[in-house]
Amino acid sequence: MIVLSLYVNVCAYMHSLVSLDYLSLQMKDVITLSNSAMSTLSGVLVLDARTHNRGLIISENEFTGRLPEMPGSTTTISAGDRRPRGSGWFNFKNLLALSFDRNKFTGTLPIDLFRGLSKSLLTLDMGFNQLTGTVPIELSWMSNLERITAPGNQLTGTLPFEMGRLTDLIQINLTSNKLTGTVPQKLCVHLDGESLLMQQFGCDAILCPPGTYHPEGAASVHGGCRQCKRSSSKLLGATQCENDNSFLVGDIDGDGIVSPREVLRLLFVETDGEQWGDKFKPWFNLRVNQCDLAGVTCVGSEIAKIDLTEAALCTDGQGGGGDPDNCPGLPAELGNLSTLEILLLNDRHHLKGTIPTQLGKLSRLKYLDFSNCDGLSGTVPSELGKLSALRVFNLSGARLNGTIPESLYSLHELEKLWFSKNVFTGTISSRIGQLTSVREVMLSRNRLRGTIPTEIGELAVLENLELFSNALHGTIPLTIGLCRNLKRVDWFNNFLTGTVPDVMGNLGELQIVHLKKNRLTGTIPAFLGQLVKLEWLDLSSNRFEGTIPESFAYLRALKDLRLGNNKLFDPIPQALCSQNKINNGLTKRHGCDAVLCSLGTYSDSGYATEKDGCTECPPGETNLYLGSQSCIEFTVEDMISMFYEVMKGSDDSPFDYDSKGRRDAESSACLWEGITCDEEGHILSISFPTFDTSN
Repeated sequence: MIVLSLYVNVCAYMHSLVSLDYLSLQMKDVITLSNSAMSTLSGVLVLDARTHNRGLIISENEFTGRLPEMPGSTTTISAGDRRPRGSGWFNFKNLLALSFDRNKFTGTLPIDLFRGLSKSLLTLDMGFNQLTGTVPIELSWMSNLERITAPGNQLTGTLPFEMGRLTDLIQINLTSNKLTGTVPQKLCVHLDGESLLMQQFGCDAILCPPGTYHPEGAASVHGGCRQCKRSSSKLLGATQCENDNSFLVGDIDGDGIVSPREVLRLLFVETDGEQWGDKFKPWFNLRVNQCDLAGVTCVGSEIAKIDLTEAALCTDGQGGGGDPDNCPGLPAELGNLSTLEILLLNDRHHLKGTIPTQLGKLSRLKYLDFSNCDGLSGTVPSELGKLSALRVFNLSGARLNGTIPESLYSLHELEKLWFSKNVFTGTISSRIGQLTSVREVMLSRNRLRGTIPTEIGELAVLENLELFSNALHGTIPLTIGLCRNLKRVDWFNNFLTGTVPDVMGNLGELQIVHLKKNRLTGTIPAFLGQLVKLEWLDLSSNRFEGTIPESFAYLRALKDLRLGNNKLFDPIPQALCSQNKINNGLTKRHGCDAVLCSLGTYSDSGYATEKDGCTECPPGETNLYLGSQSCIEFTVEDMISMFYEVMKGSDDSPFDYDSKGRRDAESSACLWEGITCDEEGHILSISFPTFDTSN
């Protein structure tokens, strides 16, 4: 498509566009003004009528003056008072779309426009100008017209009954004018088969009759035209009544209440229900009982469950995202469904908008699932802390932000809190200890900071605590030992420090301990080998030292063991190397390498995998620890430093090796304490002081 950027002199370029298929002068898409002080376009736009244009779009500019009667072989759209006389719209025999909405055109609609484009035009947009006069009968000559819009003008008079000849018409919008009379019944009949609104509201879906009103000027998906209490107006399409503007969105029958059935219809409308799928079409038709709708489960005659996991909310019907204008999101009126117990909207990726605060009124709600609705935005409403019956709250993958509301910790019946994969910030509140019924807390993959609160120990029935991939720091709270039912501890990829506390040895139900990628220190606790139900243990990428406890050899349920990228030494318990269940049974092929790669070898995971075993370090390179993920080039000084580390013993050892510059990369080992070298710098001997062990 050819795109034209017009700066100051518009008309100088227009005559040369003889090959342009589609001409758009929309301000936001095409015209670029070099002078930002310009508020209107001036001059005359001339389009050569010998072209084969299929669309002429000059929407959203500030053209003024009257719509032209076109002369000869050119079409002139004037700004100001220039208005050539004559007729030339007949030359645009290929024009399919004409849009000049949202300008400042005045005067009446030129009859020659409708005559000249009567055989070709499909779309005509004239809205939001200052057009006057009547709707000409010649409009009915446009036999192929599918869409006509002219809202927001000052058109007067009645609609020609000949408009009933427009049998191909799909959309019409004439609201916010000064029309009188009635809408031609034949026109309504033609549109009935094309529009759900026409089927429900008839001619009111084109213009509200005199004495009625609607905020949009015609019956819409949000409700029908309402009778004015006191009105002498004879205008069609009134948008308000004097002292009577109590229109209630979603109240289709006009009784002043949005019933549960009307709420379901509103939910359908606000999430582009026409794309949900064929079996959901009856949601729009109020004549279909609410308990007969797909995705709705009733107890008696009351709505107890809504499951829309098979409905294509806010899509284009082909799996992609739909028009955002057709999907404002979940209506607040959902809060009126007082009998609702289960609301399932999970995996509706194109659902837009925010979570309505009014959901906090659903006092019977037990199960709320917005998981993987990653098109949602905003925060978690604090009002949801009023859902006193709630047992399962799932927002995983909804990409919500803000902090976790303190009010949620008052949900004493809550059993599962699934908030992973959002963008929550702040800390984990100490009030978490009030969730005394909770069995699963999943807060992983957020941006939470702070420490793990000690009040976690008050969750006596807690089974699963997932906090991985946050920014938590501090030590593992000792109160974790009180969670005797805990089966899963998944806290990897944080900044936890300190040691693994002995109290975790009391957690006999533990099946998964995942603490990799923290900053934990000390030795690997031997008590972990006493957790007979332990199936998965990952302590990799920490700062653990020492050896693997012998007790690990007796973990008969253990299937996955990850200890790489620490500071571990030989020996590996031989019985562990013969455990056939560990790491997919790779001990049968790789022996101890399936537990940890030996010194002088490495792998990406720190142990031999199904795809690759452990690889020997390149010549001149090695590593210091079991389970290394890489090799480096070691100098003599590096190797002797390792000996000093081993021989130093405890921190109160009297052997001071740093005083000789051992950590000075520029210092030769020959200058270190206990090192003797020959004249050529070759090490002859290494001696270590004898420590007094009598104390």
